[in-house]
Amino acid sequence: MVKKEIKDMLEAQVNREIASSYLYMALSMKCKIVNFEGAAHWFRLQSIEELTHAEKLINYLTMQGEEVVLEQIDKPVVNGETLLDFYTQTNKHEQFVTGCIHELTAAARANNDFSTEALMQWFISEQVEEEANVMDIISKLKLIGNEGSNLYLIDKELATRPAAVTVTA
Repeated sequence: MVKKEIKDMLEAQVNREIASSYLYMALSMKCKIVNFEGAAHWFRLQSIEELTHAEKLINYLTMQGEEVVLEQIDKPVVNGETLLDFYTQTNKHEQFVTGCIHELTAAARANNDFSTEALMQWFISEQVEEEANVMDIISKLKLIGNEGSNLYLIDKELATRPAAVTVTA
């Protein structure tokens, strides 16, 4: 069993991951409606990945003998109209999630909860990767601007994102 403070923080993170999935599904639908099929694909896969993050946390908690309580998820708000807007929102969101992961890791360390701290190291590495991937896309979008065949090309590139998601506790 984990300490109540850590359990509460882990549960909150489960709900954040599910909310992230919900946001990315909304972004996928927004991209699809404006015919950015590649970006829609990218966000759909990101949505699925966030659910696997939630599942990883749920698996950990249940292995520790803890019941997980899911909270209500608010309707996601999609800001902007362009791909650059969508990926800028994604970057800000991922930075927020990274901050939450860091807080959880610090709390685990302060409570000498080495198991949870070890789990959080995986999430820290995952967040570094996620932020780098989004920043790469933002850099390309800033370089090409918001019109013309270059948007078509980057959308085609986004469509090549592979679906490689696994969950382990």
